[in-house]
Amino acid sequence: MTAGPEWLVPDGEGGYIKSPLATPFPGSDLRKLMHITYRRPVARHRGHYGMVLQLRDWLPNEIGGVYWVYLDNPYFSPYVPIYTGNLAVEKSYKTYNSTKYDEKSARWAIDFVDNLANLSFQNVAKDVRKVRDPFEKEIFENQKSVEEKALELYKQDPVKAQEYLTLYSNGLMADVTKMFLDLRDQIITDYTNNHE
Repeated sequence: MTAGPEWLVPDGEGGYIKSPLATPFPGSDLRKLMHITYRRPVARHRGHYGMVLQLRDWLPNEIGGVYWVYLDNPYFSPYVPIYTGNLAVEKSYKTYNSTKYDEKSARWAIDFVDNLANLSFQNVAKDVRKVRDPFEKEIFENQKSVEEKALELYKQDPVKAQEYLTLYSNGLMADVTKMFLDLRDQIITDYTNNHE
C-alpha cells in the first residue's frame, strides 16, 4: 500500500524517494485527497486486539497453552504470552474506555503511538521497531527456559507454576505499556512542528 507512485516525492537531486508520510493506513480523507483506492491491509489501525493460540499437548495445560496477544494495531503492537494457567491479567491490559484516554491503559498507549505515526509514518515505524523487535525477540528466546522453570514448579505444586507464569506475563504486559508511553513521548518530541 505504500509502494505506489502517489507516495513518491522529489529527493532534491532529480529523483524520487518514498515520502516519510507514506502509510499503509491512510484515513478516508487522505485517500480522497490522494485518489487512493481503499485496500484493507491485514493489520488494521482500528483493531482492538488479536491473538495466536499455541497449543502443546506434551506439556500440562497450564503451561502448554499460550495466547500470544497484541492490542490495537498489530503493525506496532508486540505479541505477549498469556498462558492458559495465568491466574490474572495485568491491569493495563484490562483497562480501556474508548471515550476517555487513560495512561494506565496499554491499549490507549499503543493507540496513541499508532495515531502519532501519521506525523511521519516511515520514521515512526522504524522507531517502534527499534524497541519492539528486541523486546519480542527476547520473549521468544526465553520461552523455553521460562516454561522449563514453570514445569519444575508445576511438579512441586501446579499453583506455583501458575503464579510464576502470571507474574512473568503480567510483567511483560506492564513493560509494553511503559514502552509505548515512552515511545509516545519520544515521537511527540522528535516529530512535532518544533523541528520544521
